[in-house]
Amino acid sequence: MAASIPTLQPFNGDAIPQELKAQKRWAPWRAVWNAKRGKFDKIPMRADRPDCGISTAKPEQWASYALALAAYQTNPKLLAGVGYVMTGPHGHVGTDLDNCVQGGVIAPWAREVVDQLASYTEISPSGNGLRIFSLGELPADWNNHETGIEVYGGNEARFLTLTGQHLAGTPVDVRPAPAGALKALEARYAKERRKVEVIDLNMPDVIDDLLLPSIENLDIPYSARDFLETGTHRGDRSRELFATAVALYAAGLPDDEVFSVLAYNQHAMEIALDHRRQDNDRALLYLWREHCCKGKAASSRRLTADDFDVIAPVASLELATPGKPEKPMRFQFLQAGEFVKGEEPEYLVDDVIPQAGLIVVFGESGSGK
Repeated sequence: MAASIPTLQPFNGDAIPQELKAQKRWAPWRAVWNAKRGKFDKIPMRADRPDCGISTAKPEQWASYALALAAYQTNPKLLAGVGYVMTGPHGHVGTDLDNCVQGGVIAPWAREVVDQLASYTEISPSGNGLRIFSLGELPADWNNHETGIEVYGGNEARFLTLTGQHLAGTPVDVRPAPAGALKALEARYAKERRKVEVIDLNMPDVIDDLLLPSIENLDIPYSARDFLETGTHRGDRSRELFATAVALYAAGLPDDEVFSVLAYNQHAMEIALDHRRQDNDRALLYLWREHCCKGKAASSRRLTADDFDVIAPVASLELATPGKPEKPMRFQFLQAGEFVKGEEPEYLVDDVIPQAGLIVVFGESGSGK
């Protein structure tokens, strides 16, 4: 029996501090249930075009609080709420505490963090977590998924969804983090950052994004373009990422450009980080090995007749394919060239499927057509 999909907390931004509302860092967001992860994927969308996603790395796509709120209120069936873009240091720190509220009771460790930071705190959309916003600077974002704490100071592309459900007993405004509080929190909960032990010497460096081709100008399928721009995926996210890597190679991009396009892309990196427990170095290596290296091989592969299984024929079917394989196939190919005289064709599959040719493949059910 499939697990039931949980209900998200409703959004009401009345209690959100003006300090945050004044920032042009807002976007409405969609909630897409991810059965594999057992949680919602939260996808930031454009306020002016709510059916299109934004990049949390592109400030020109972010909106004012008023515009983001209006988009949500106008499209309640499409959008789940409003969120805040943390990308880029701007004197604000967001602390995300997961799975720390059960039946309205806050776990002791989470209560200690809330008291330590002493700033505006609210219930997360899941109803099981807390969001804390403080004033301060953070040299590096960090997390501890075993405990369930993530702290963002704008050093990485991040988007925090809000509810406006203020936690009673906490300040109603965003306050400076007490002296030493952020460092003490990191010292207690942050895991030691370890570099990848084995470095793939063939992995290229990430090149400057100003030197990369624009996604809009790439000759790639719409599905790949949609994934890179909005994170849209038709099923398994990893397969969509792999298909996008294949498309980039097929468009003629070299290794360093394909790798860099994916490394700079929020949606690709989100998948990579999820696969490597939010370790940035391992996530990059995952992109290179699993998607760039294998995607390049897939994009350059050219089918030949050897790729088709040669199986004993069914009943009295005769082979109608030019050339003589070692054993006859159990389905037939009839080529337009057999009926019309013309120029010698170029083949997609050597001596089997001609380029720009009309072909009929037929055989009994289950024959592998």
